[in-house]
Amino acid sequence: MKIDITDFGKLADGTGVNLYTLTNDNRMTVSITNYGALITSILVPDKNGTIDDVVLGFDSVEEYTSQLYNSNKPYFGATVGRYSNRIKGGAFTINGVKYQVSQNEGDNSLHGGFVGFDQKVWQAETIEKPGEAGVIFSCDSADGEEGYPGNMKVSVQFMLDNENALSIEYTAESDKDTVLSLTNHSYFNLTGAGNGDIRSHTLFINSGKCLELGEGFIPTGTIVDVEGTDLDFLASPVIGPMIDMEGNHKDLGCYAHTWVFDAEETGLRHAGALADPKTGRKMEIHTTEPGMLLYTGDGLDGSLTGKQGKVYRQWGGLCLETQQLPDAPNHSNFPSPLLRKGEVFSSRTVFTFTIG
Repeated sequence: MKIDITDFGKLADGTGVNLYTLTNDNRMTVSITNYGALITSILVPDKNGTIDDVVLGFDSVEEYTSQLYNSNKPYFGATVGRYSNRIKGGAFTINGVKYQVSQNEGDNSLHGGFVGFDQKVWQAETIEKPGEAGVIFSCDSADGEEGYPGNMKVSVQFMLDNENALSIEYTAESDKDTVLSLTNHSYFNLTGAGNGDIRSHTLFINSGKCLELGEGFIPTGTIVDVEGTDLDFLASPVIGPMIDMEGNHKDLGCYAHTWVFDAEETGLRHAGALADPKTGRKMEIHTTEPGMLLYTGDGLDGSLTGKQGKVYRQWGGLCLETQQLPDAPNHSNFPSPLLRKGEVFSSRTVFTFTIG
């Protein structure tokens, strides 16, 4: 195991940004930058030993910041917070007090607001242990930032081991009651980023329950059974025919749905698996979070040129975002995303890469 630290460019104000590359004994590498605590690349071998990068992204921090005012901002690889996904009207109530947070997607709040955790420069500390290596990123979020209550300290730990498992562990603490949902927003393509689309991949989601979505991808509050519908990924179907299938996702224009895991199952649970028959690559997902969102990359339209000059087209990658449920602060029947003053939030997600 080794860690390399290299220059990744500068922000507009001259702040330098670094890239932290973790390499294990199997030639798997994971690169993360302290800008946005975001994953820039994951290099893994296929069934023939060929190494490819399986996440979408850019070659420099300047290219990431150039997307800040893109109306279809991709959030490639970013740590998203304070609240991942959407909050209806950008409003919620805690202890009888209504809070109005940034409405950066029409009337709603998305991924923490106008300046979320994806735009912070995080402090970084490297870790080396027998058989694994990683980086802990930490940052502060001030009381009232984007409208959220509480001074919050947040850390995200990325660890890579020799079993080709990438573990992402989040911790946070606030001096006021607040709400929190953290996730990683990587787009995966197991054929290789920019090497075609994900329609031939198979996807297993280990849940028979999904949030019904209404206008603006806001949950209606109803949790629906998926069996036999366009939301049924229990049998590891090929993704392309599912995209073509009629159903709720077609009404909304894409998959941007969240599957709900069994609340009685605690600890690290098997959330799903993505596989590419062509390369033999497979990615298993385990998480402690109550839900996982699938976004199929429908909004990628060929206007973004990523790493190595490769163009990212429709369905060029998909997101599997483990997180608290969207708009959960406004639905009492959802698992609560409330973080009480002085309590420590902790969650963990593990992506393990194998050859199937």
